[in-house]
Formats: sequence, C-alpha cells, structure tokens
Amino acid sequence: MRYIFLLIFSLLLISCATPYQKDGFRGGYVESQLSENIYRVYFGGNGYTSTQRAADFALIRAAELTIDKGYKFFVIISNDESLKHDAQLYNRYDPNTGGYTAANIVVTQKPKSTIVFAMFNEKNPESIMFEARYICNDLAKKYEITCNAIIE
Repeated sequence: MRYIFLLIFSLLLISCATPYQKDGFRGGYVESQLSENIYRVYFGGNGYTSTQRAADFALIRAAELTIDKGYKFFVIISNDESLKHDAQLYNRYDPNTGGYTAANIVVTQKPKSTIVFAMFNEKNPESIMFEARYICNDLAKKYEITCNAIIE
C-alpha cells in the first residue's frame, strides 16, 4: 500500500511542466521593482519545463506588469536564460551482499529565465520594444493561459 501511494504521489509531482503561476513548489515567477519603471522578472521551471516555455512565461509576466502599472511598451535591458542541473543518486538493495549499491544517477535540468526591463508609454522607433497587450493576448494563447493584466 505504501508503494502504491508513493507511486501515485510521484506521478502527480512529475506529470506536467511548471504552470504559469507565482513561485511555488513546482516553480513559477517572482518579480522585483528596481526603480519607478524598471522591474526584474524571474521564472523558474521544473524538469519538465522547456527553456522556451520559461522564457515565454517571463515575457508574459513582464507584459502583465507593464499593463498593470499603466504603461504600454517595455524594452528588455538584460536577459539571462540558463539551466540548473540537479543530480540525484538512487541506491539499490543488493540481496547477495545485504547492502546497498549505487544503481542510478538521474540528472534533471530545470530552466530559468530572468529579464530586467523598462516600461514606457511612447514607442521609440530606434529601440526594440514589446507591445505589452500583444504579448498578453497572443503569447498567452500559445499556452492556453489567461493574461492576468487588467486590459481596458
């Protein structure tokens, strides 16, 4: 019975990629305000989250913050996408020796994306700027999620 519970619990934990959410047990986003119109957004995923998904979710959160703070556009100042590697060693009981032996090493790659961005109301044609409403509407559709920004 104990093994069935552990199996079901394990399947629930690993069954899907990190959803779009505030940082929690399975990952998510965290934001920090650095100045009046500059924020940093971090999104960390689990081992089933692609690096593209983590980067897109950081962009969606940047768009939500831009709209919620009353701005229309944002420009990325810095961007860091990387993988965190976790290694776990699983031991196996050997009935011949009565002891445990190293059986398997499992390496998990967890993507993370951090962007620092500035928000503006006017579009500068000389800068690469993202339109927050476009990101909220279209990129969120890709993942079948709802943009949490207050869109008028």
